[in-house]
This record gives sequence, structure tokens and C-alpha cells, in this order.
Amino acid sequence: MLDMEDIIERTTITFPIPLDIARTEHLLLKISEGIQGEVKYRVERAKSFEYNEKEKKSNIDTLKDKSLKNILIKDTKSFASEFVELIPSDKDDSKYSAMRFDPIIGYSVSEHRPEVVKLWDDVRSVVEEYFKNINF
Repeated sequence: MLDMEDIIERTTITFPIPLDIARTEHLLLKISEGIQGEVKYRVERAKSFEYNEKEKKSNIDTLKDKSLKNILIKDTKSFASEFVELIPSDKDDSKYSAMRFDPIIGYSVSEHRPEVVKLWDDVRSVVEEYFKNINF
């Protein structure tokens, strides 16, 4: 059981305060710069059309970014890459309270490739530094 707790602890990075989508994208930019690698992701966007009786036509509702998905963080030097899941905040599901790497199920930390574990640790360091230096 200790191995499972260890892998969860090593692969989960909890944010001191929840981040909205714009701040999370800024964090992903800082991760890319900090590890000198790539961060790729998708933005899920919501929009709608609403019929206006006076104008007798439909108008587009404001576009809203709803979520960030399929996040891939890659160290371009070692070629280590990992998918990351953003964890929504319990208090506000439009914000994120943590990120979690996608480890191999059933593997302990020591059974993962060393360059992948280093990537987890490097990203954690960047995230910790980000929260030390940002003004909210």
C-alpha cells in the first residue's frame, strides 16, 4: 500500500489556490519555459446561439473556454513525456486545484523510467516556483 501512496504523492501537484483557465494556461506556459520543453493541450470551448425575437435572428452567445484537456508535457532533451490531468476545485469547478500525471498502474515510482520521474519532479519545482512568484 505504501507504494500506491508514494506514486500518488509523486504524481499529484496540489495548487495552494485554485486557478481559472487563463491562469492555468499561464502556468502551462511557465512549465514549458521552466523545463525547456513542450506543453500541448486542447481547449474545450462553449458557445451557443440564441434567437432574438425583436431582431428576428439568432445571435451567438459569448464564447467561453470551458476546460483544458489532453495535456502533454514533454522534455525535449530526454524525450520523456507524460499526460497530465487537471483536477477541478471542489469549491468552484471552473477552476483547477491540482494536476496529476498519468503513471503506469501497478508500477512503483522506482519502476518508472528515471527520466519520467525527473520530469514529474521538474514540473513540481516549476509549479512551486510559480506560486511563490505570482501576485493574485
